[in-house]
Amino acid sequence: MIIMMIKALKIFLVTFLLFVPRSYAQITETSDAAVYDALLHQYVQGNRVDFSGVCKDPRLGQYLGGAAQTDPDKFSDPQERLAFWINVYNAYNLKVICDKYPVKSMLQLGFGPILVQAALGKTVWDKPIAVVSGKKYTLKNIDHSVIRGKFHDPKIQFALYCGAVACPPLRNEAYDAKKLQEQLFQQAMIFFGNKEWNTFDLSSKSATLSSIMNWNAKYFGGDRDAVLRFIGQFAPSDVRDSLKDEPGAWKVTYNEYDLTVNDATNK
Repeated sequence: MIIMMIKALKIFLVTFLLFVPRSYAQITETSDAAVYDALLHQYVQGNRVDFSGVCKDPRLGQYLGGAAQTDPDKFSDPQERLAFWINVYNAYNLKVICDKYPVKSMLQLGFGPILVQAALGKTVWDKPIAVVSGKKYTLKNIDHSVIRGKFHDPKIQFALYCGAVACPPLRNEAYDAKKLQEQLFQQAMIFFGNKEWNTFDLSSKSATLSSIMNWNAKYFGGDRDAVLRFIGQFAPSDVRDSLKDEPGAWKVTYNEYDLTVNDATNK
């Protein structure tokens, strides 16, 4: 009888742990993030992603399945909430590419010209494909209403991954509340220090910037000079002081936004 009771108790405990809501078992978020972290370590190669591997790996779905049951509002630390939302946003951007893979361009993710899709609100980022704590979100909702709307740190821009070559790169580790500010700072340094996105010539005081800095100028101070002063915090060391002290002396142009998928095979 005692043996049977022990067996029954074991079955009950296993069942409880499998089905307990995430709001009651927040600690499981840590294990889900570890799964996502391992995925990134394996498939993010420099500024590119090995989509042929990511798209076949069940860990991406496992992580997103966990996120669907997690309530980030239960996290007491705002940095933990922010890290969670950045990770979820980036993971879903991997998924939208995997759903259509193999693709060479982000233009192949929808139906019809991208400008028409955007005008009609029919891009993949306008569809309620993300699920968090049982609630559906569009990726645009997560980006603008949740992340930018609730967390007012402009460095976040350089952690958000969209899948295109022109986007800030996907980090090869999950964002972690304990070191989030360090990670965001590093992402900004990478973005402004790599000629793939931004170039600076001190002798001619000319800068060719990512179009992101033009489209999203309001997050970096609003006007052109304010944007350059912001960039001066993270640009290569030889131009930092000039950008911060004499932004009006600089000539600025913007790169064409490259929508090629940043797949490792597209190098």
